[in-house]
Amino acid sequence: MKERTEKNRKQPFGYGVLEGVVCSIPAEAEMVQEIYRLYIKGMSIVQIAKVMTARDVPYRQGVPEWNKNMVARILDDSRYAGQPPYPAITEQKFFDQVCRLRQKNRPRQLANQEIRWIRAKVSCAQCGARLIRKTDKHRRGTIWRCPQCAMTTHPVPDDELVQLITSKLATAADVSEPPKKPEPRCRITRQELCLQREFDRALNVSQPDVRYLIAQSQKIAAEAYQRSQCSHVWLTAQIQNRLLAWPPGTPLEQDVFEAVVSKILLTAEASVQIQLTNQQIL
Repeated sequence: MKERTEKNRKQPFGYGVLEGVVCSIPAEAEMVQEIYRLYIKGMSIVQIAKVMTARDVPYRQGVPEWNKNMVARILDDSRYAGQPPYPAITEQKFFDQVCRLRQKNRPRQLANQEIRWIRAKVSCAQCGARLIRKTDKHRRGTIWRCPQCAMTTHPVPDDELVQLITSKLATAADVSEPPKKPEPRCRITRQELCLQREFDRALNVSQPDVRYLIAQSQKIAAEAYQRSQCSHVWLTAQIQNRLLAWPPGTPLEQDVFEAVVSKILLTAEASVQIQLTNQQIL
């Protein structure tokens, strides 16, 4: 075959242009066909990328090593099944089969992405310590171990854990009240400031009145408690609004998770409790 007039970076891998006509490149076309065969057989895109790197045919000039994104791009490109002006490199039935497999595997791939930012908040339901994630290939799941109390969970697949968390948060969002704009977080009140100043003045005398100081401290504590209750209401309203803004039936969003979840509490039986940022437990 004559040298291509268009570089590979301007055409999908496996294609070139000869005398103004798009055509397949035999060596690259064979690799495309092999990628489809390997994926249909059950090989992951990471494993396929390693196989392609060993073939010593670069995805593009100057980049000899393949990665999973390159493989995924080929698997998702319908032009390989034949779309003018691109001649078919693989059969339509193989492309359709790959599409079905990709759709089936997508929830698992999504769970793998989600577990990366969920794992930072997975904690022990017994002692509250952050759990360590371990993959258990023999029992087909993931186990979580506590470095403090040695609690170990039953195996639970990542996608199942993500689904449990998503379902609990979706249930919390299923309320009839419309979203309300949260009130500004309560600051220290003027009354509390006045009480604190009076307490300081009463304390900085030669002979402080102990009974008066105790009474003032009790008043200050009461004001602080009221302020903390106001902050709790503010957090609860903020959580409700973030959950209600999360479209039903869509995957869990990282910004929603970070905004409303304080901890994911796992028991030895792998049951899930969610501690929200206002300390409420789901």
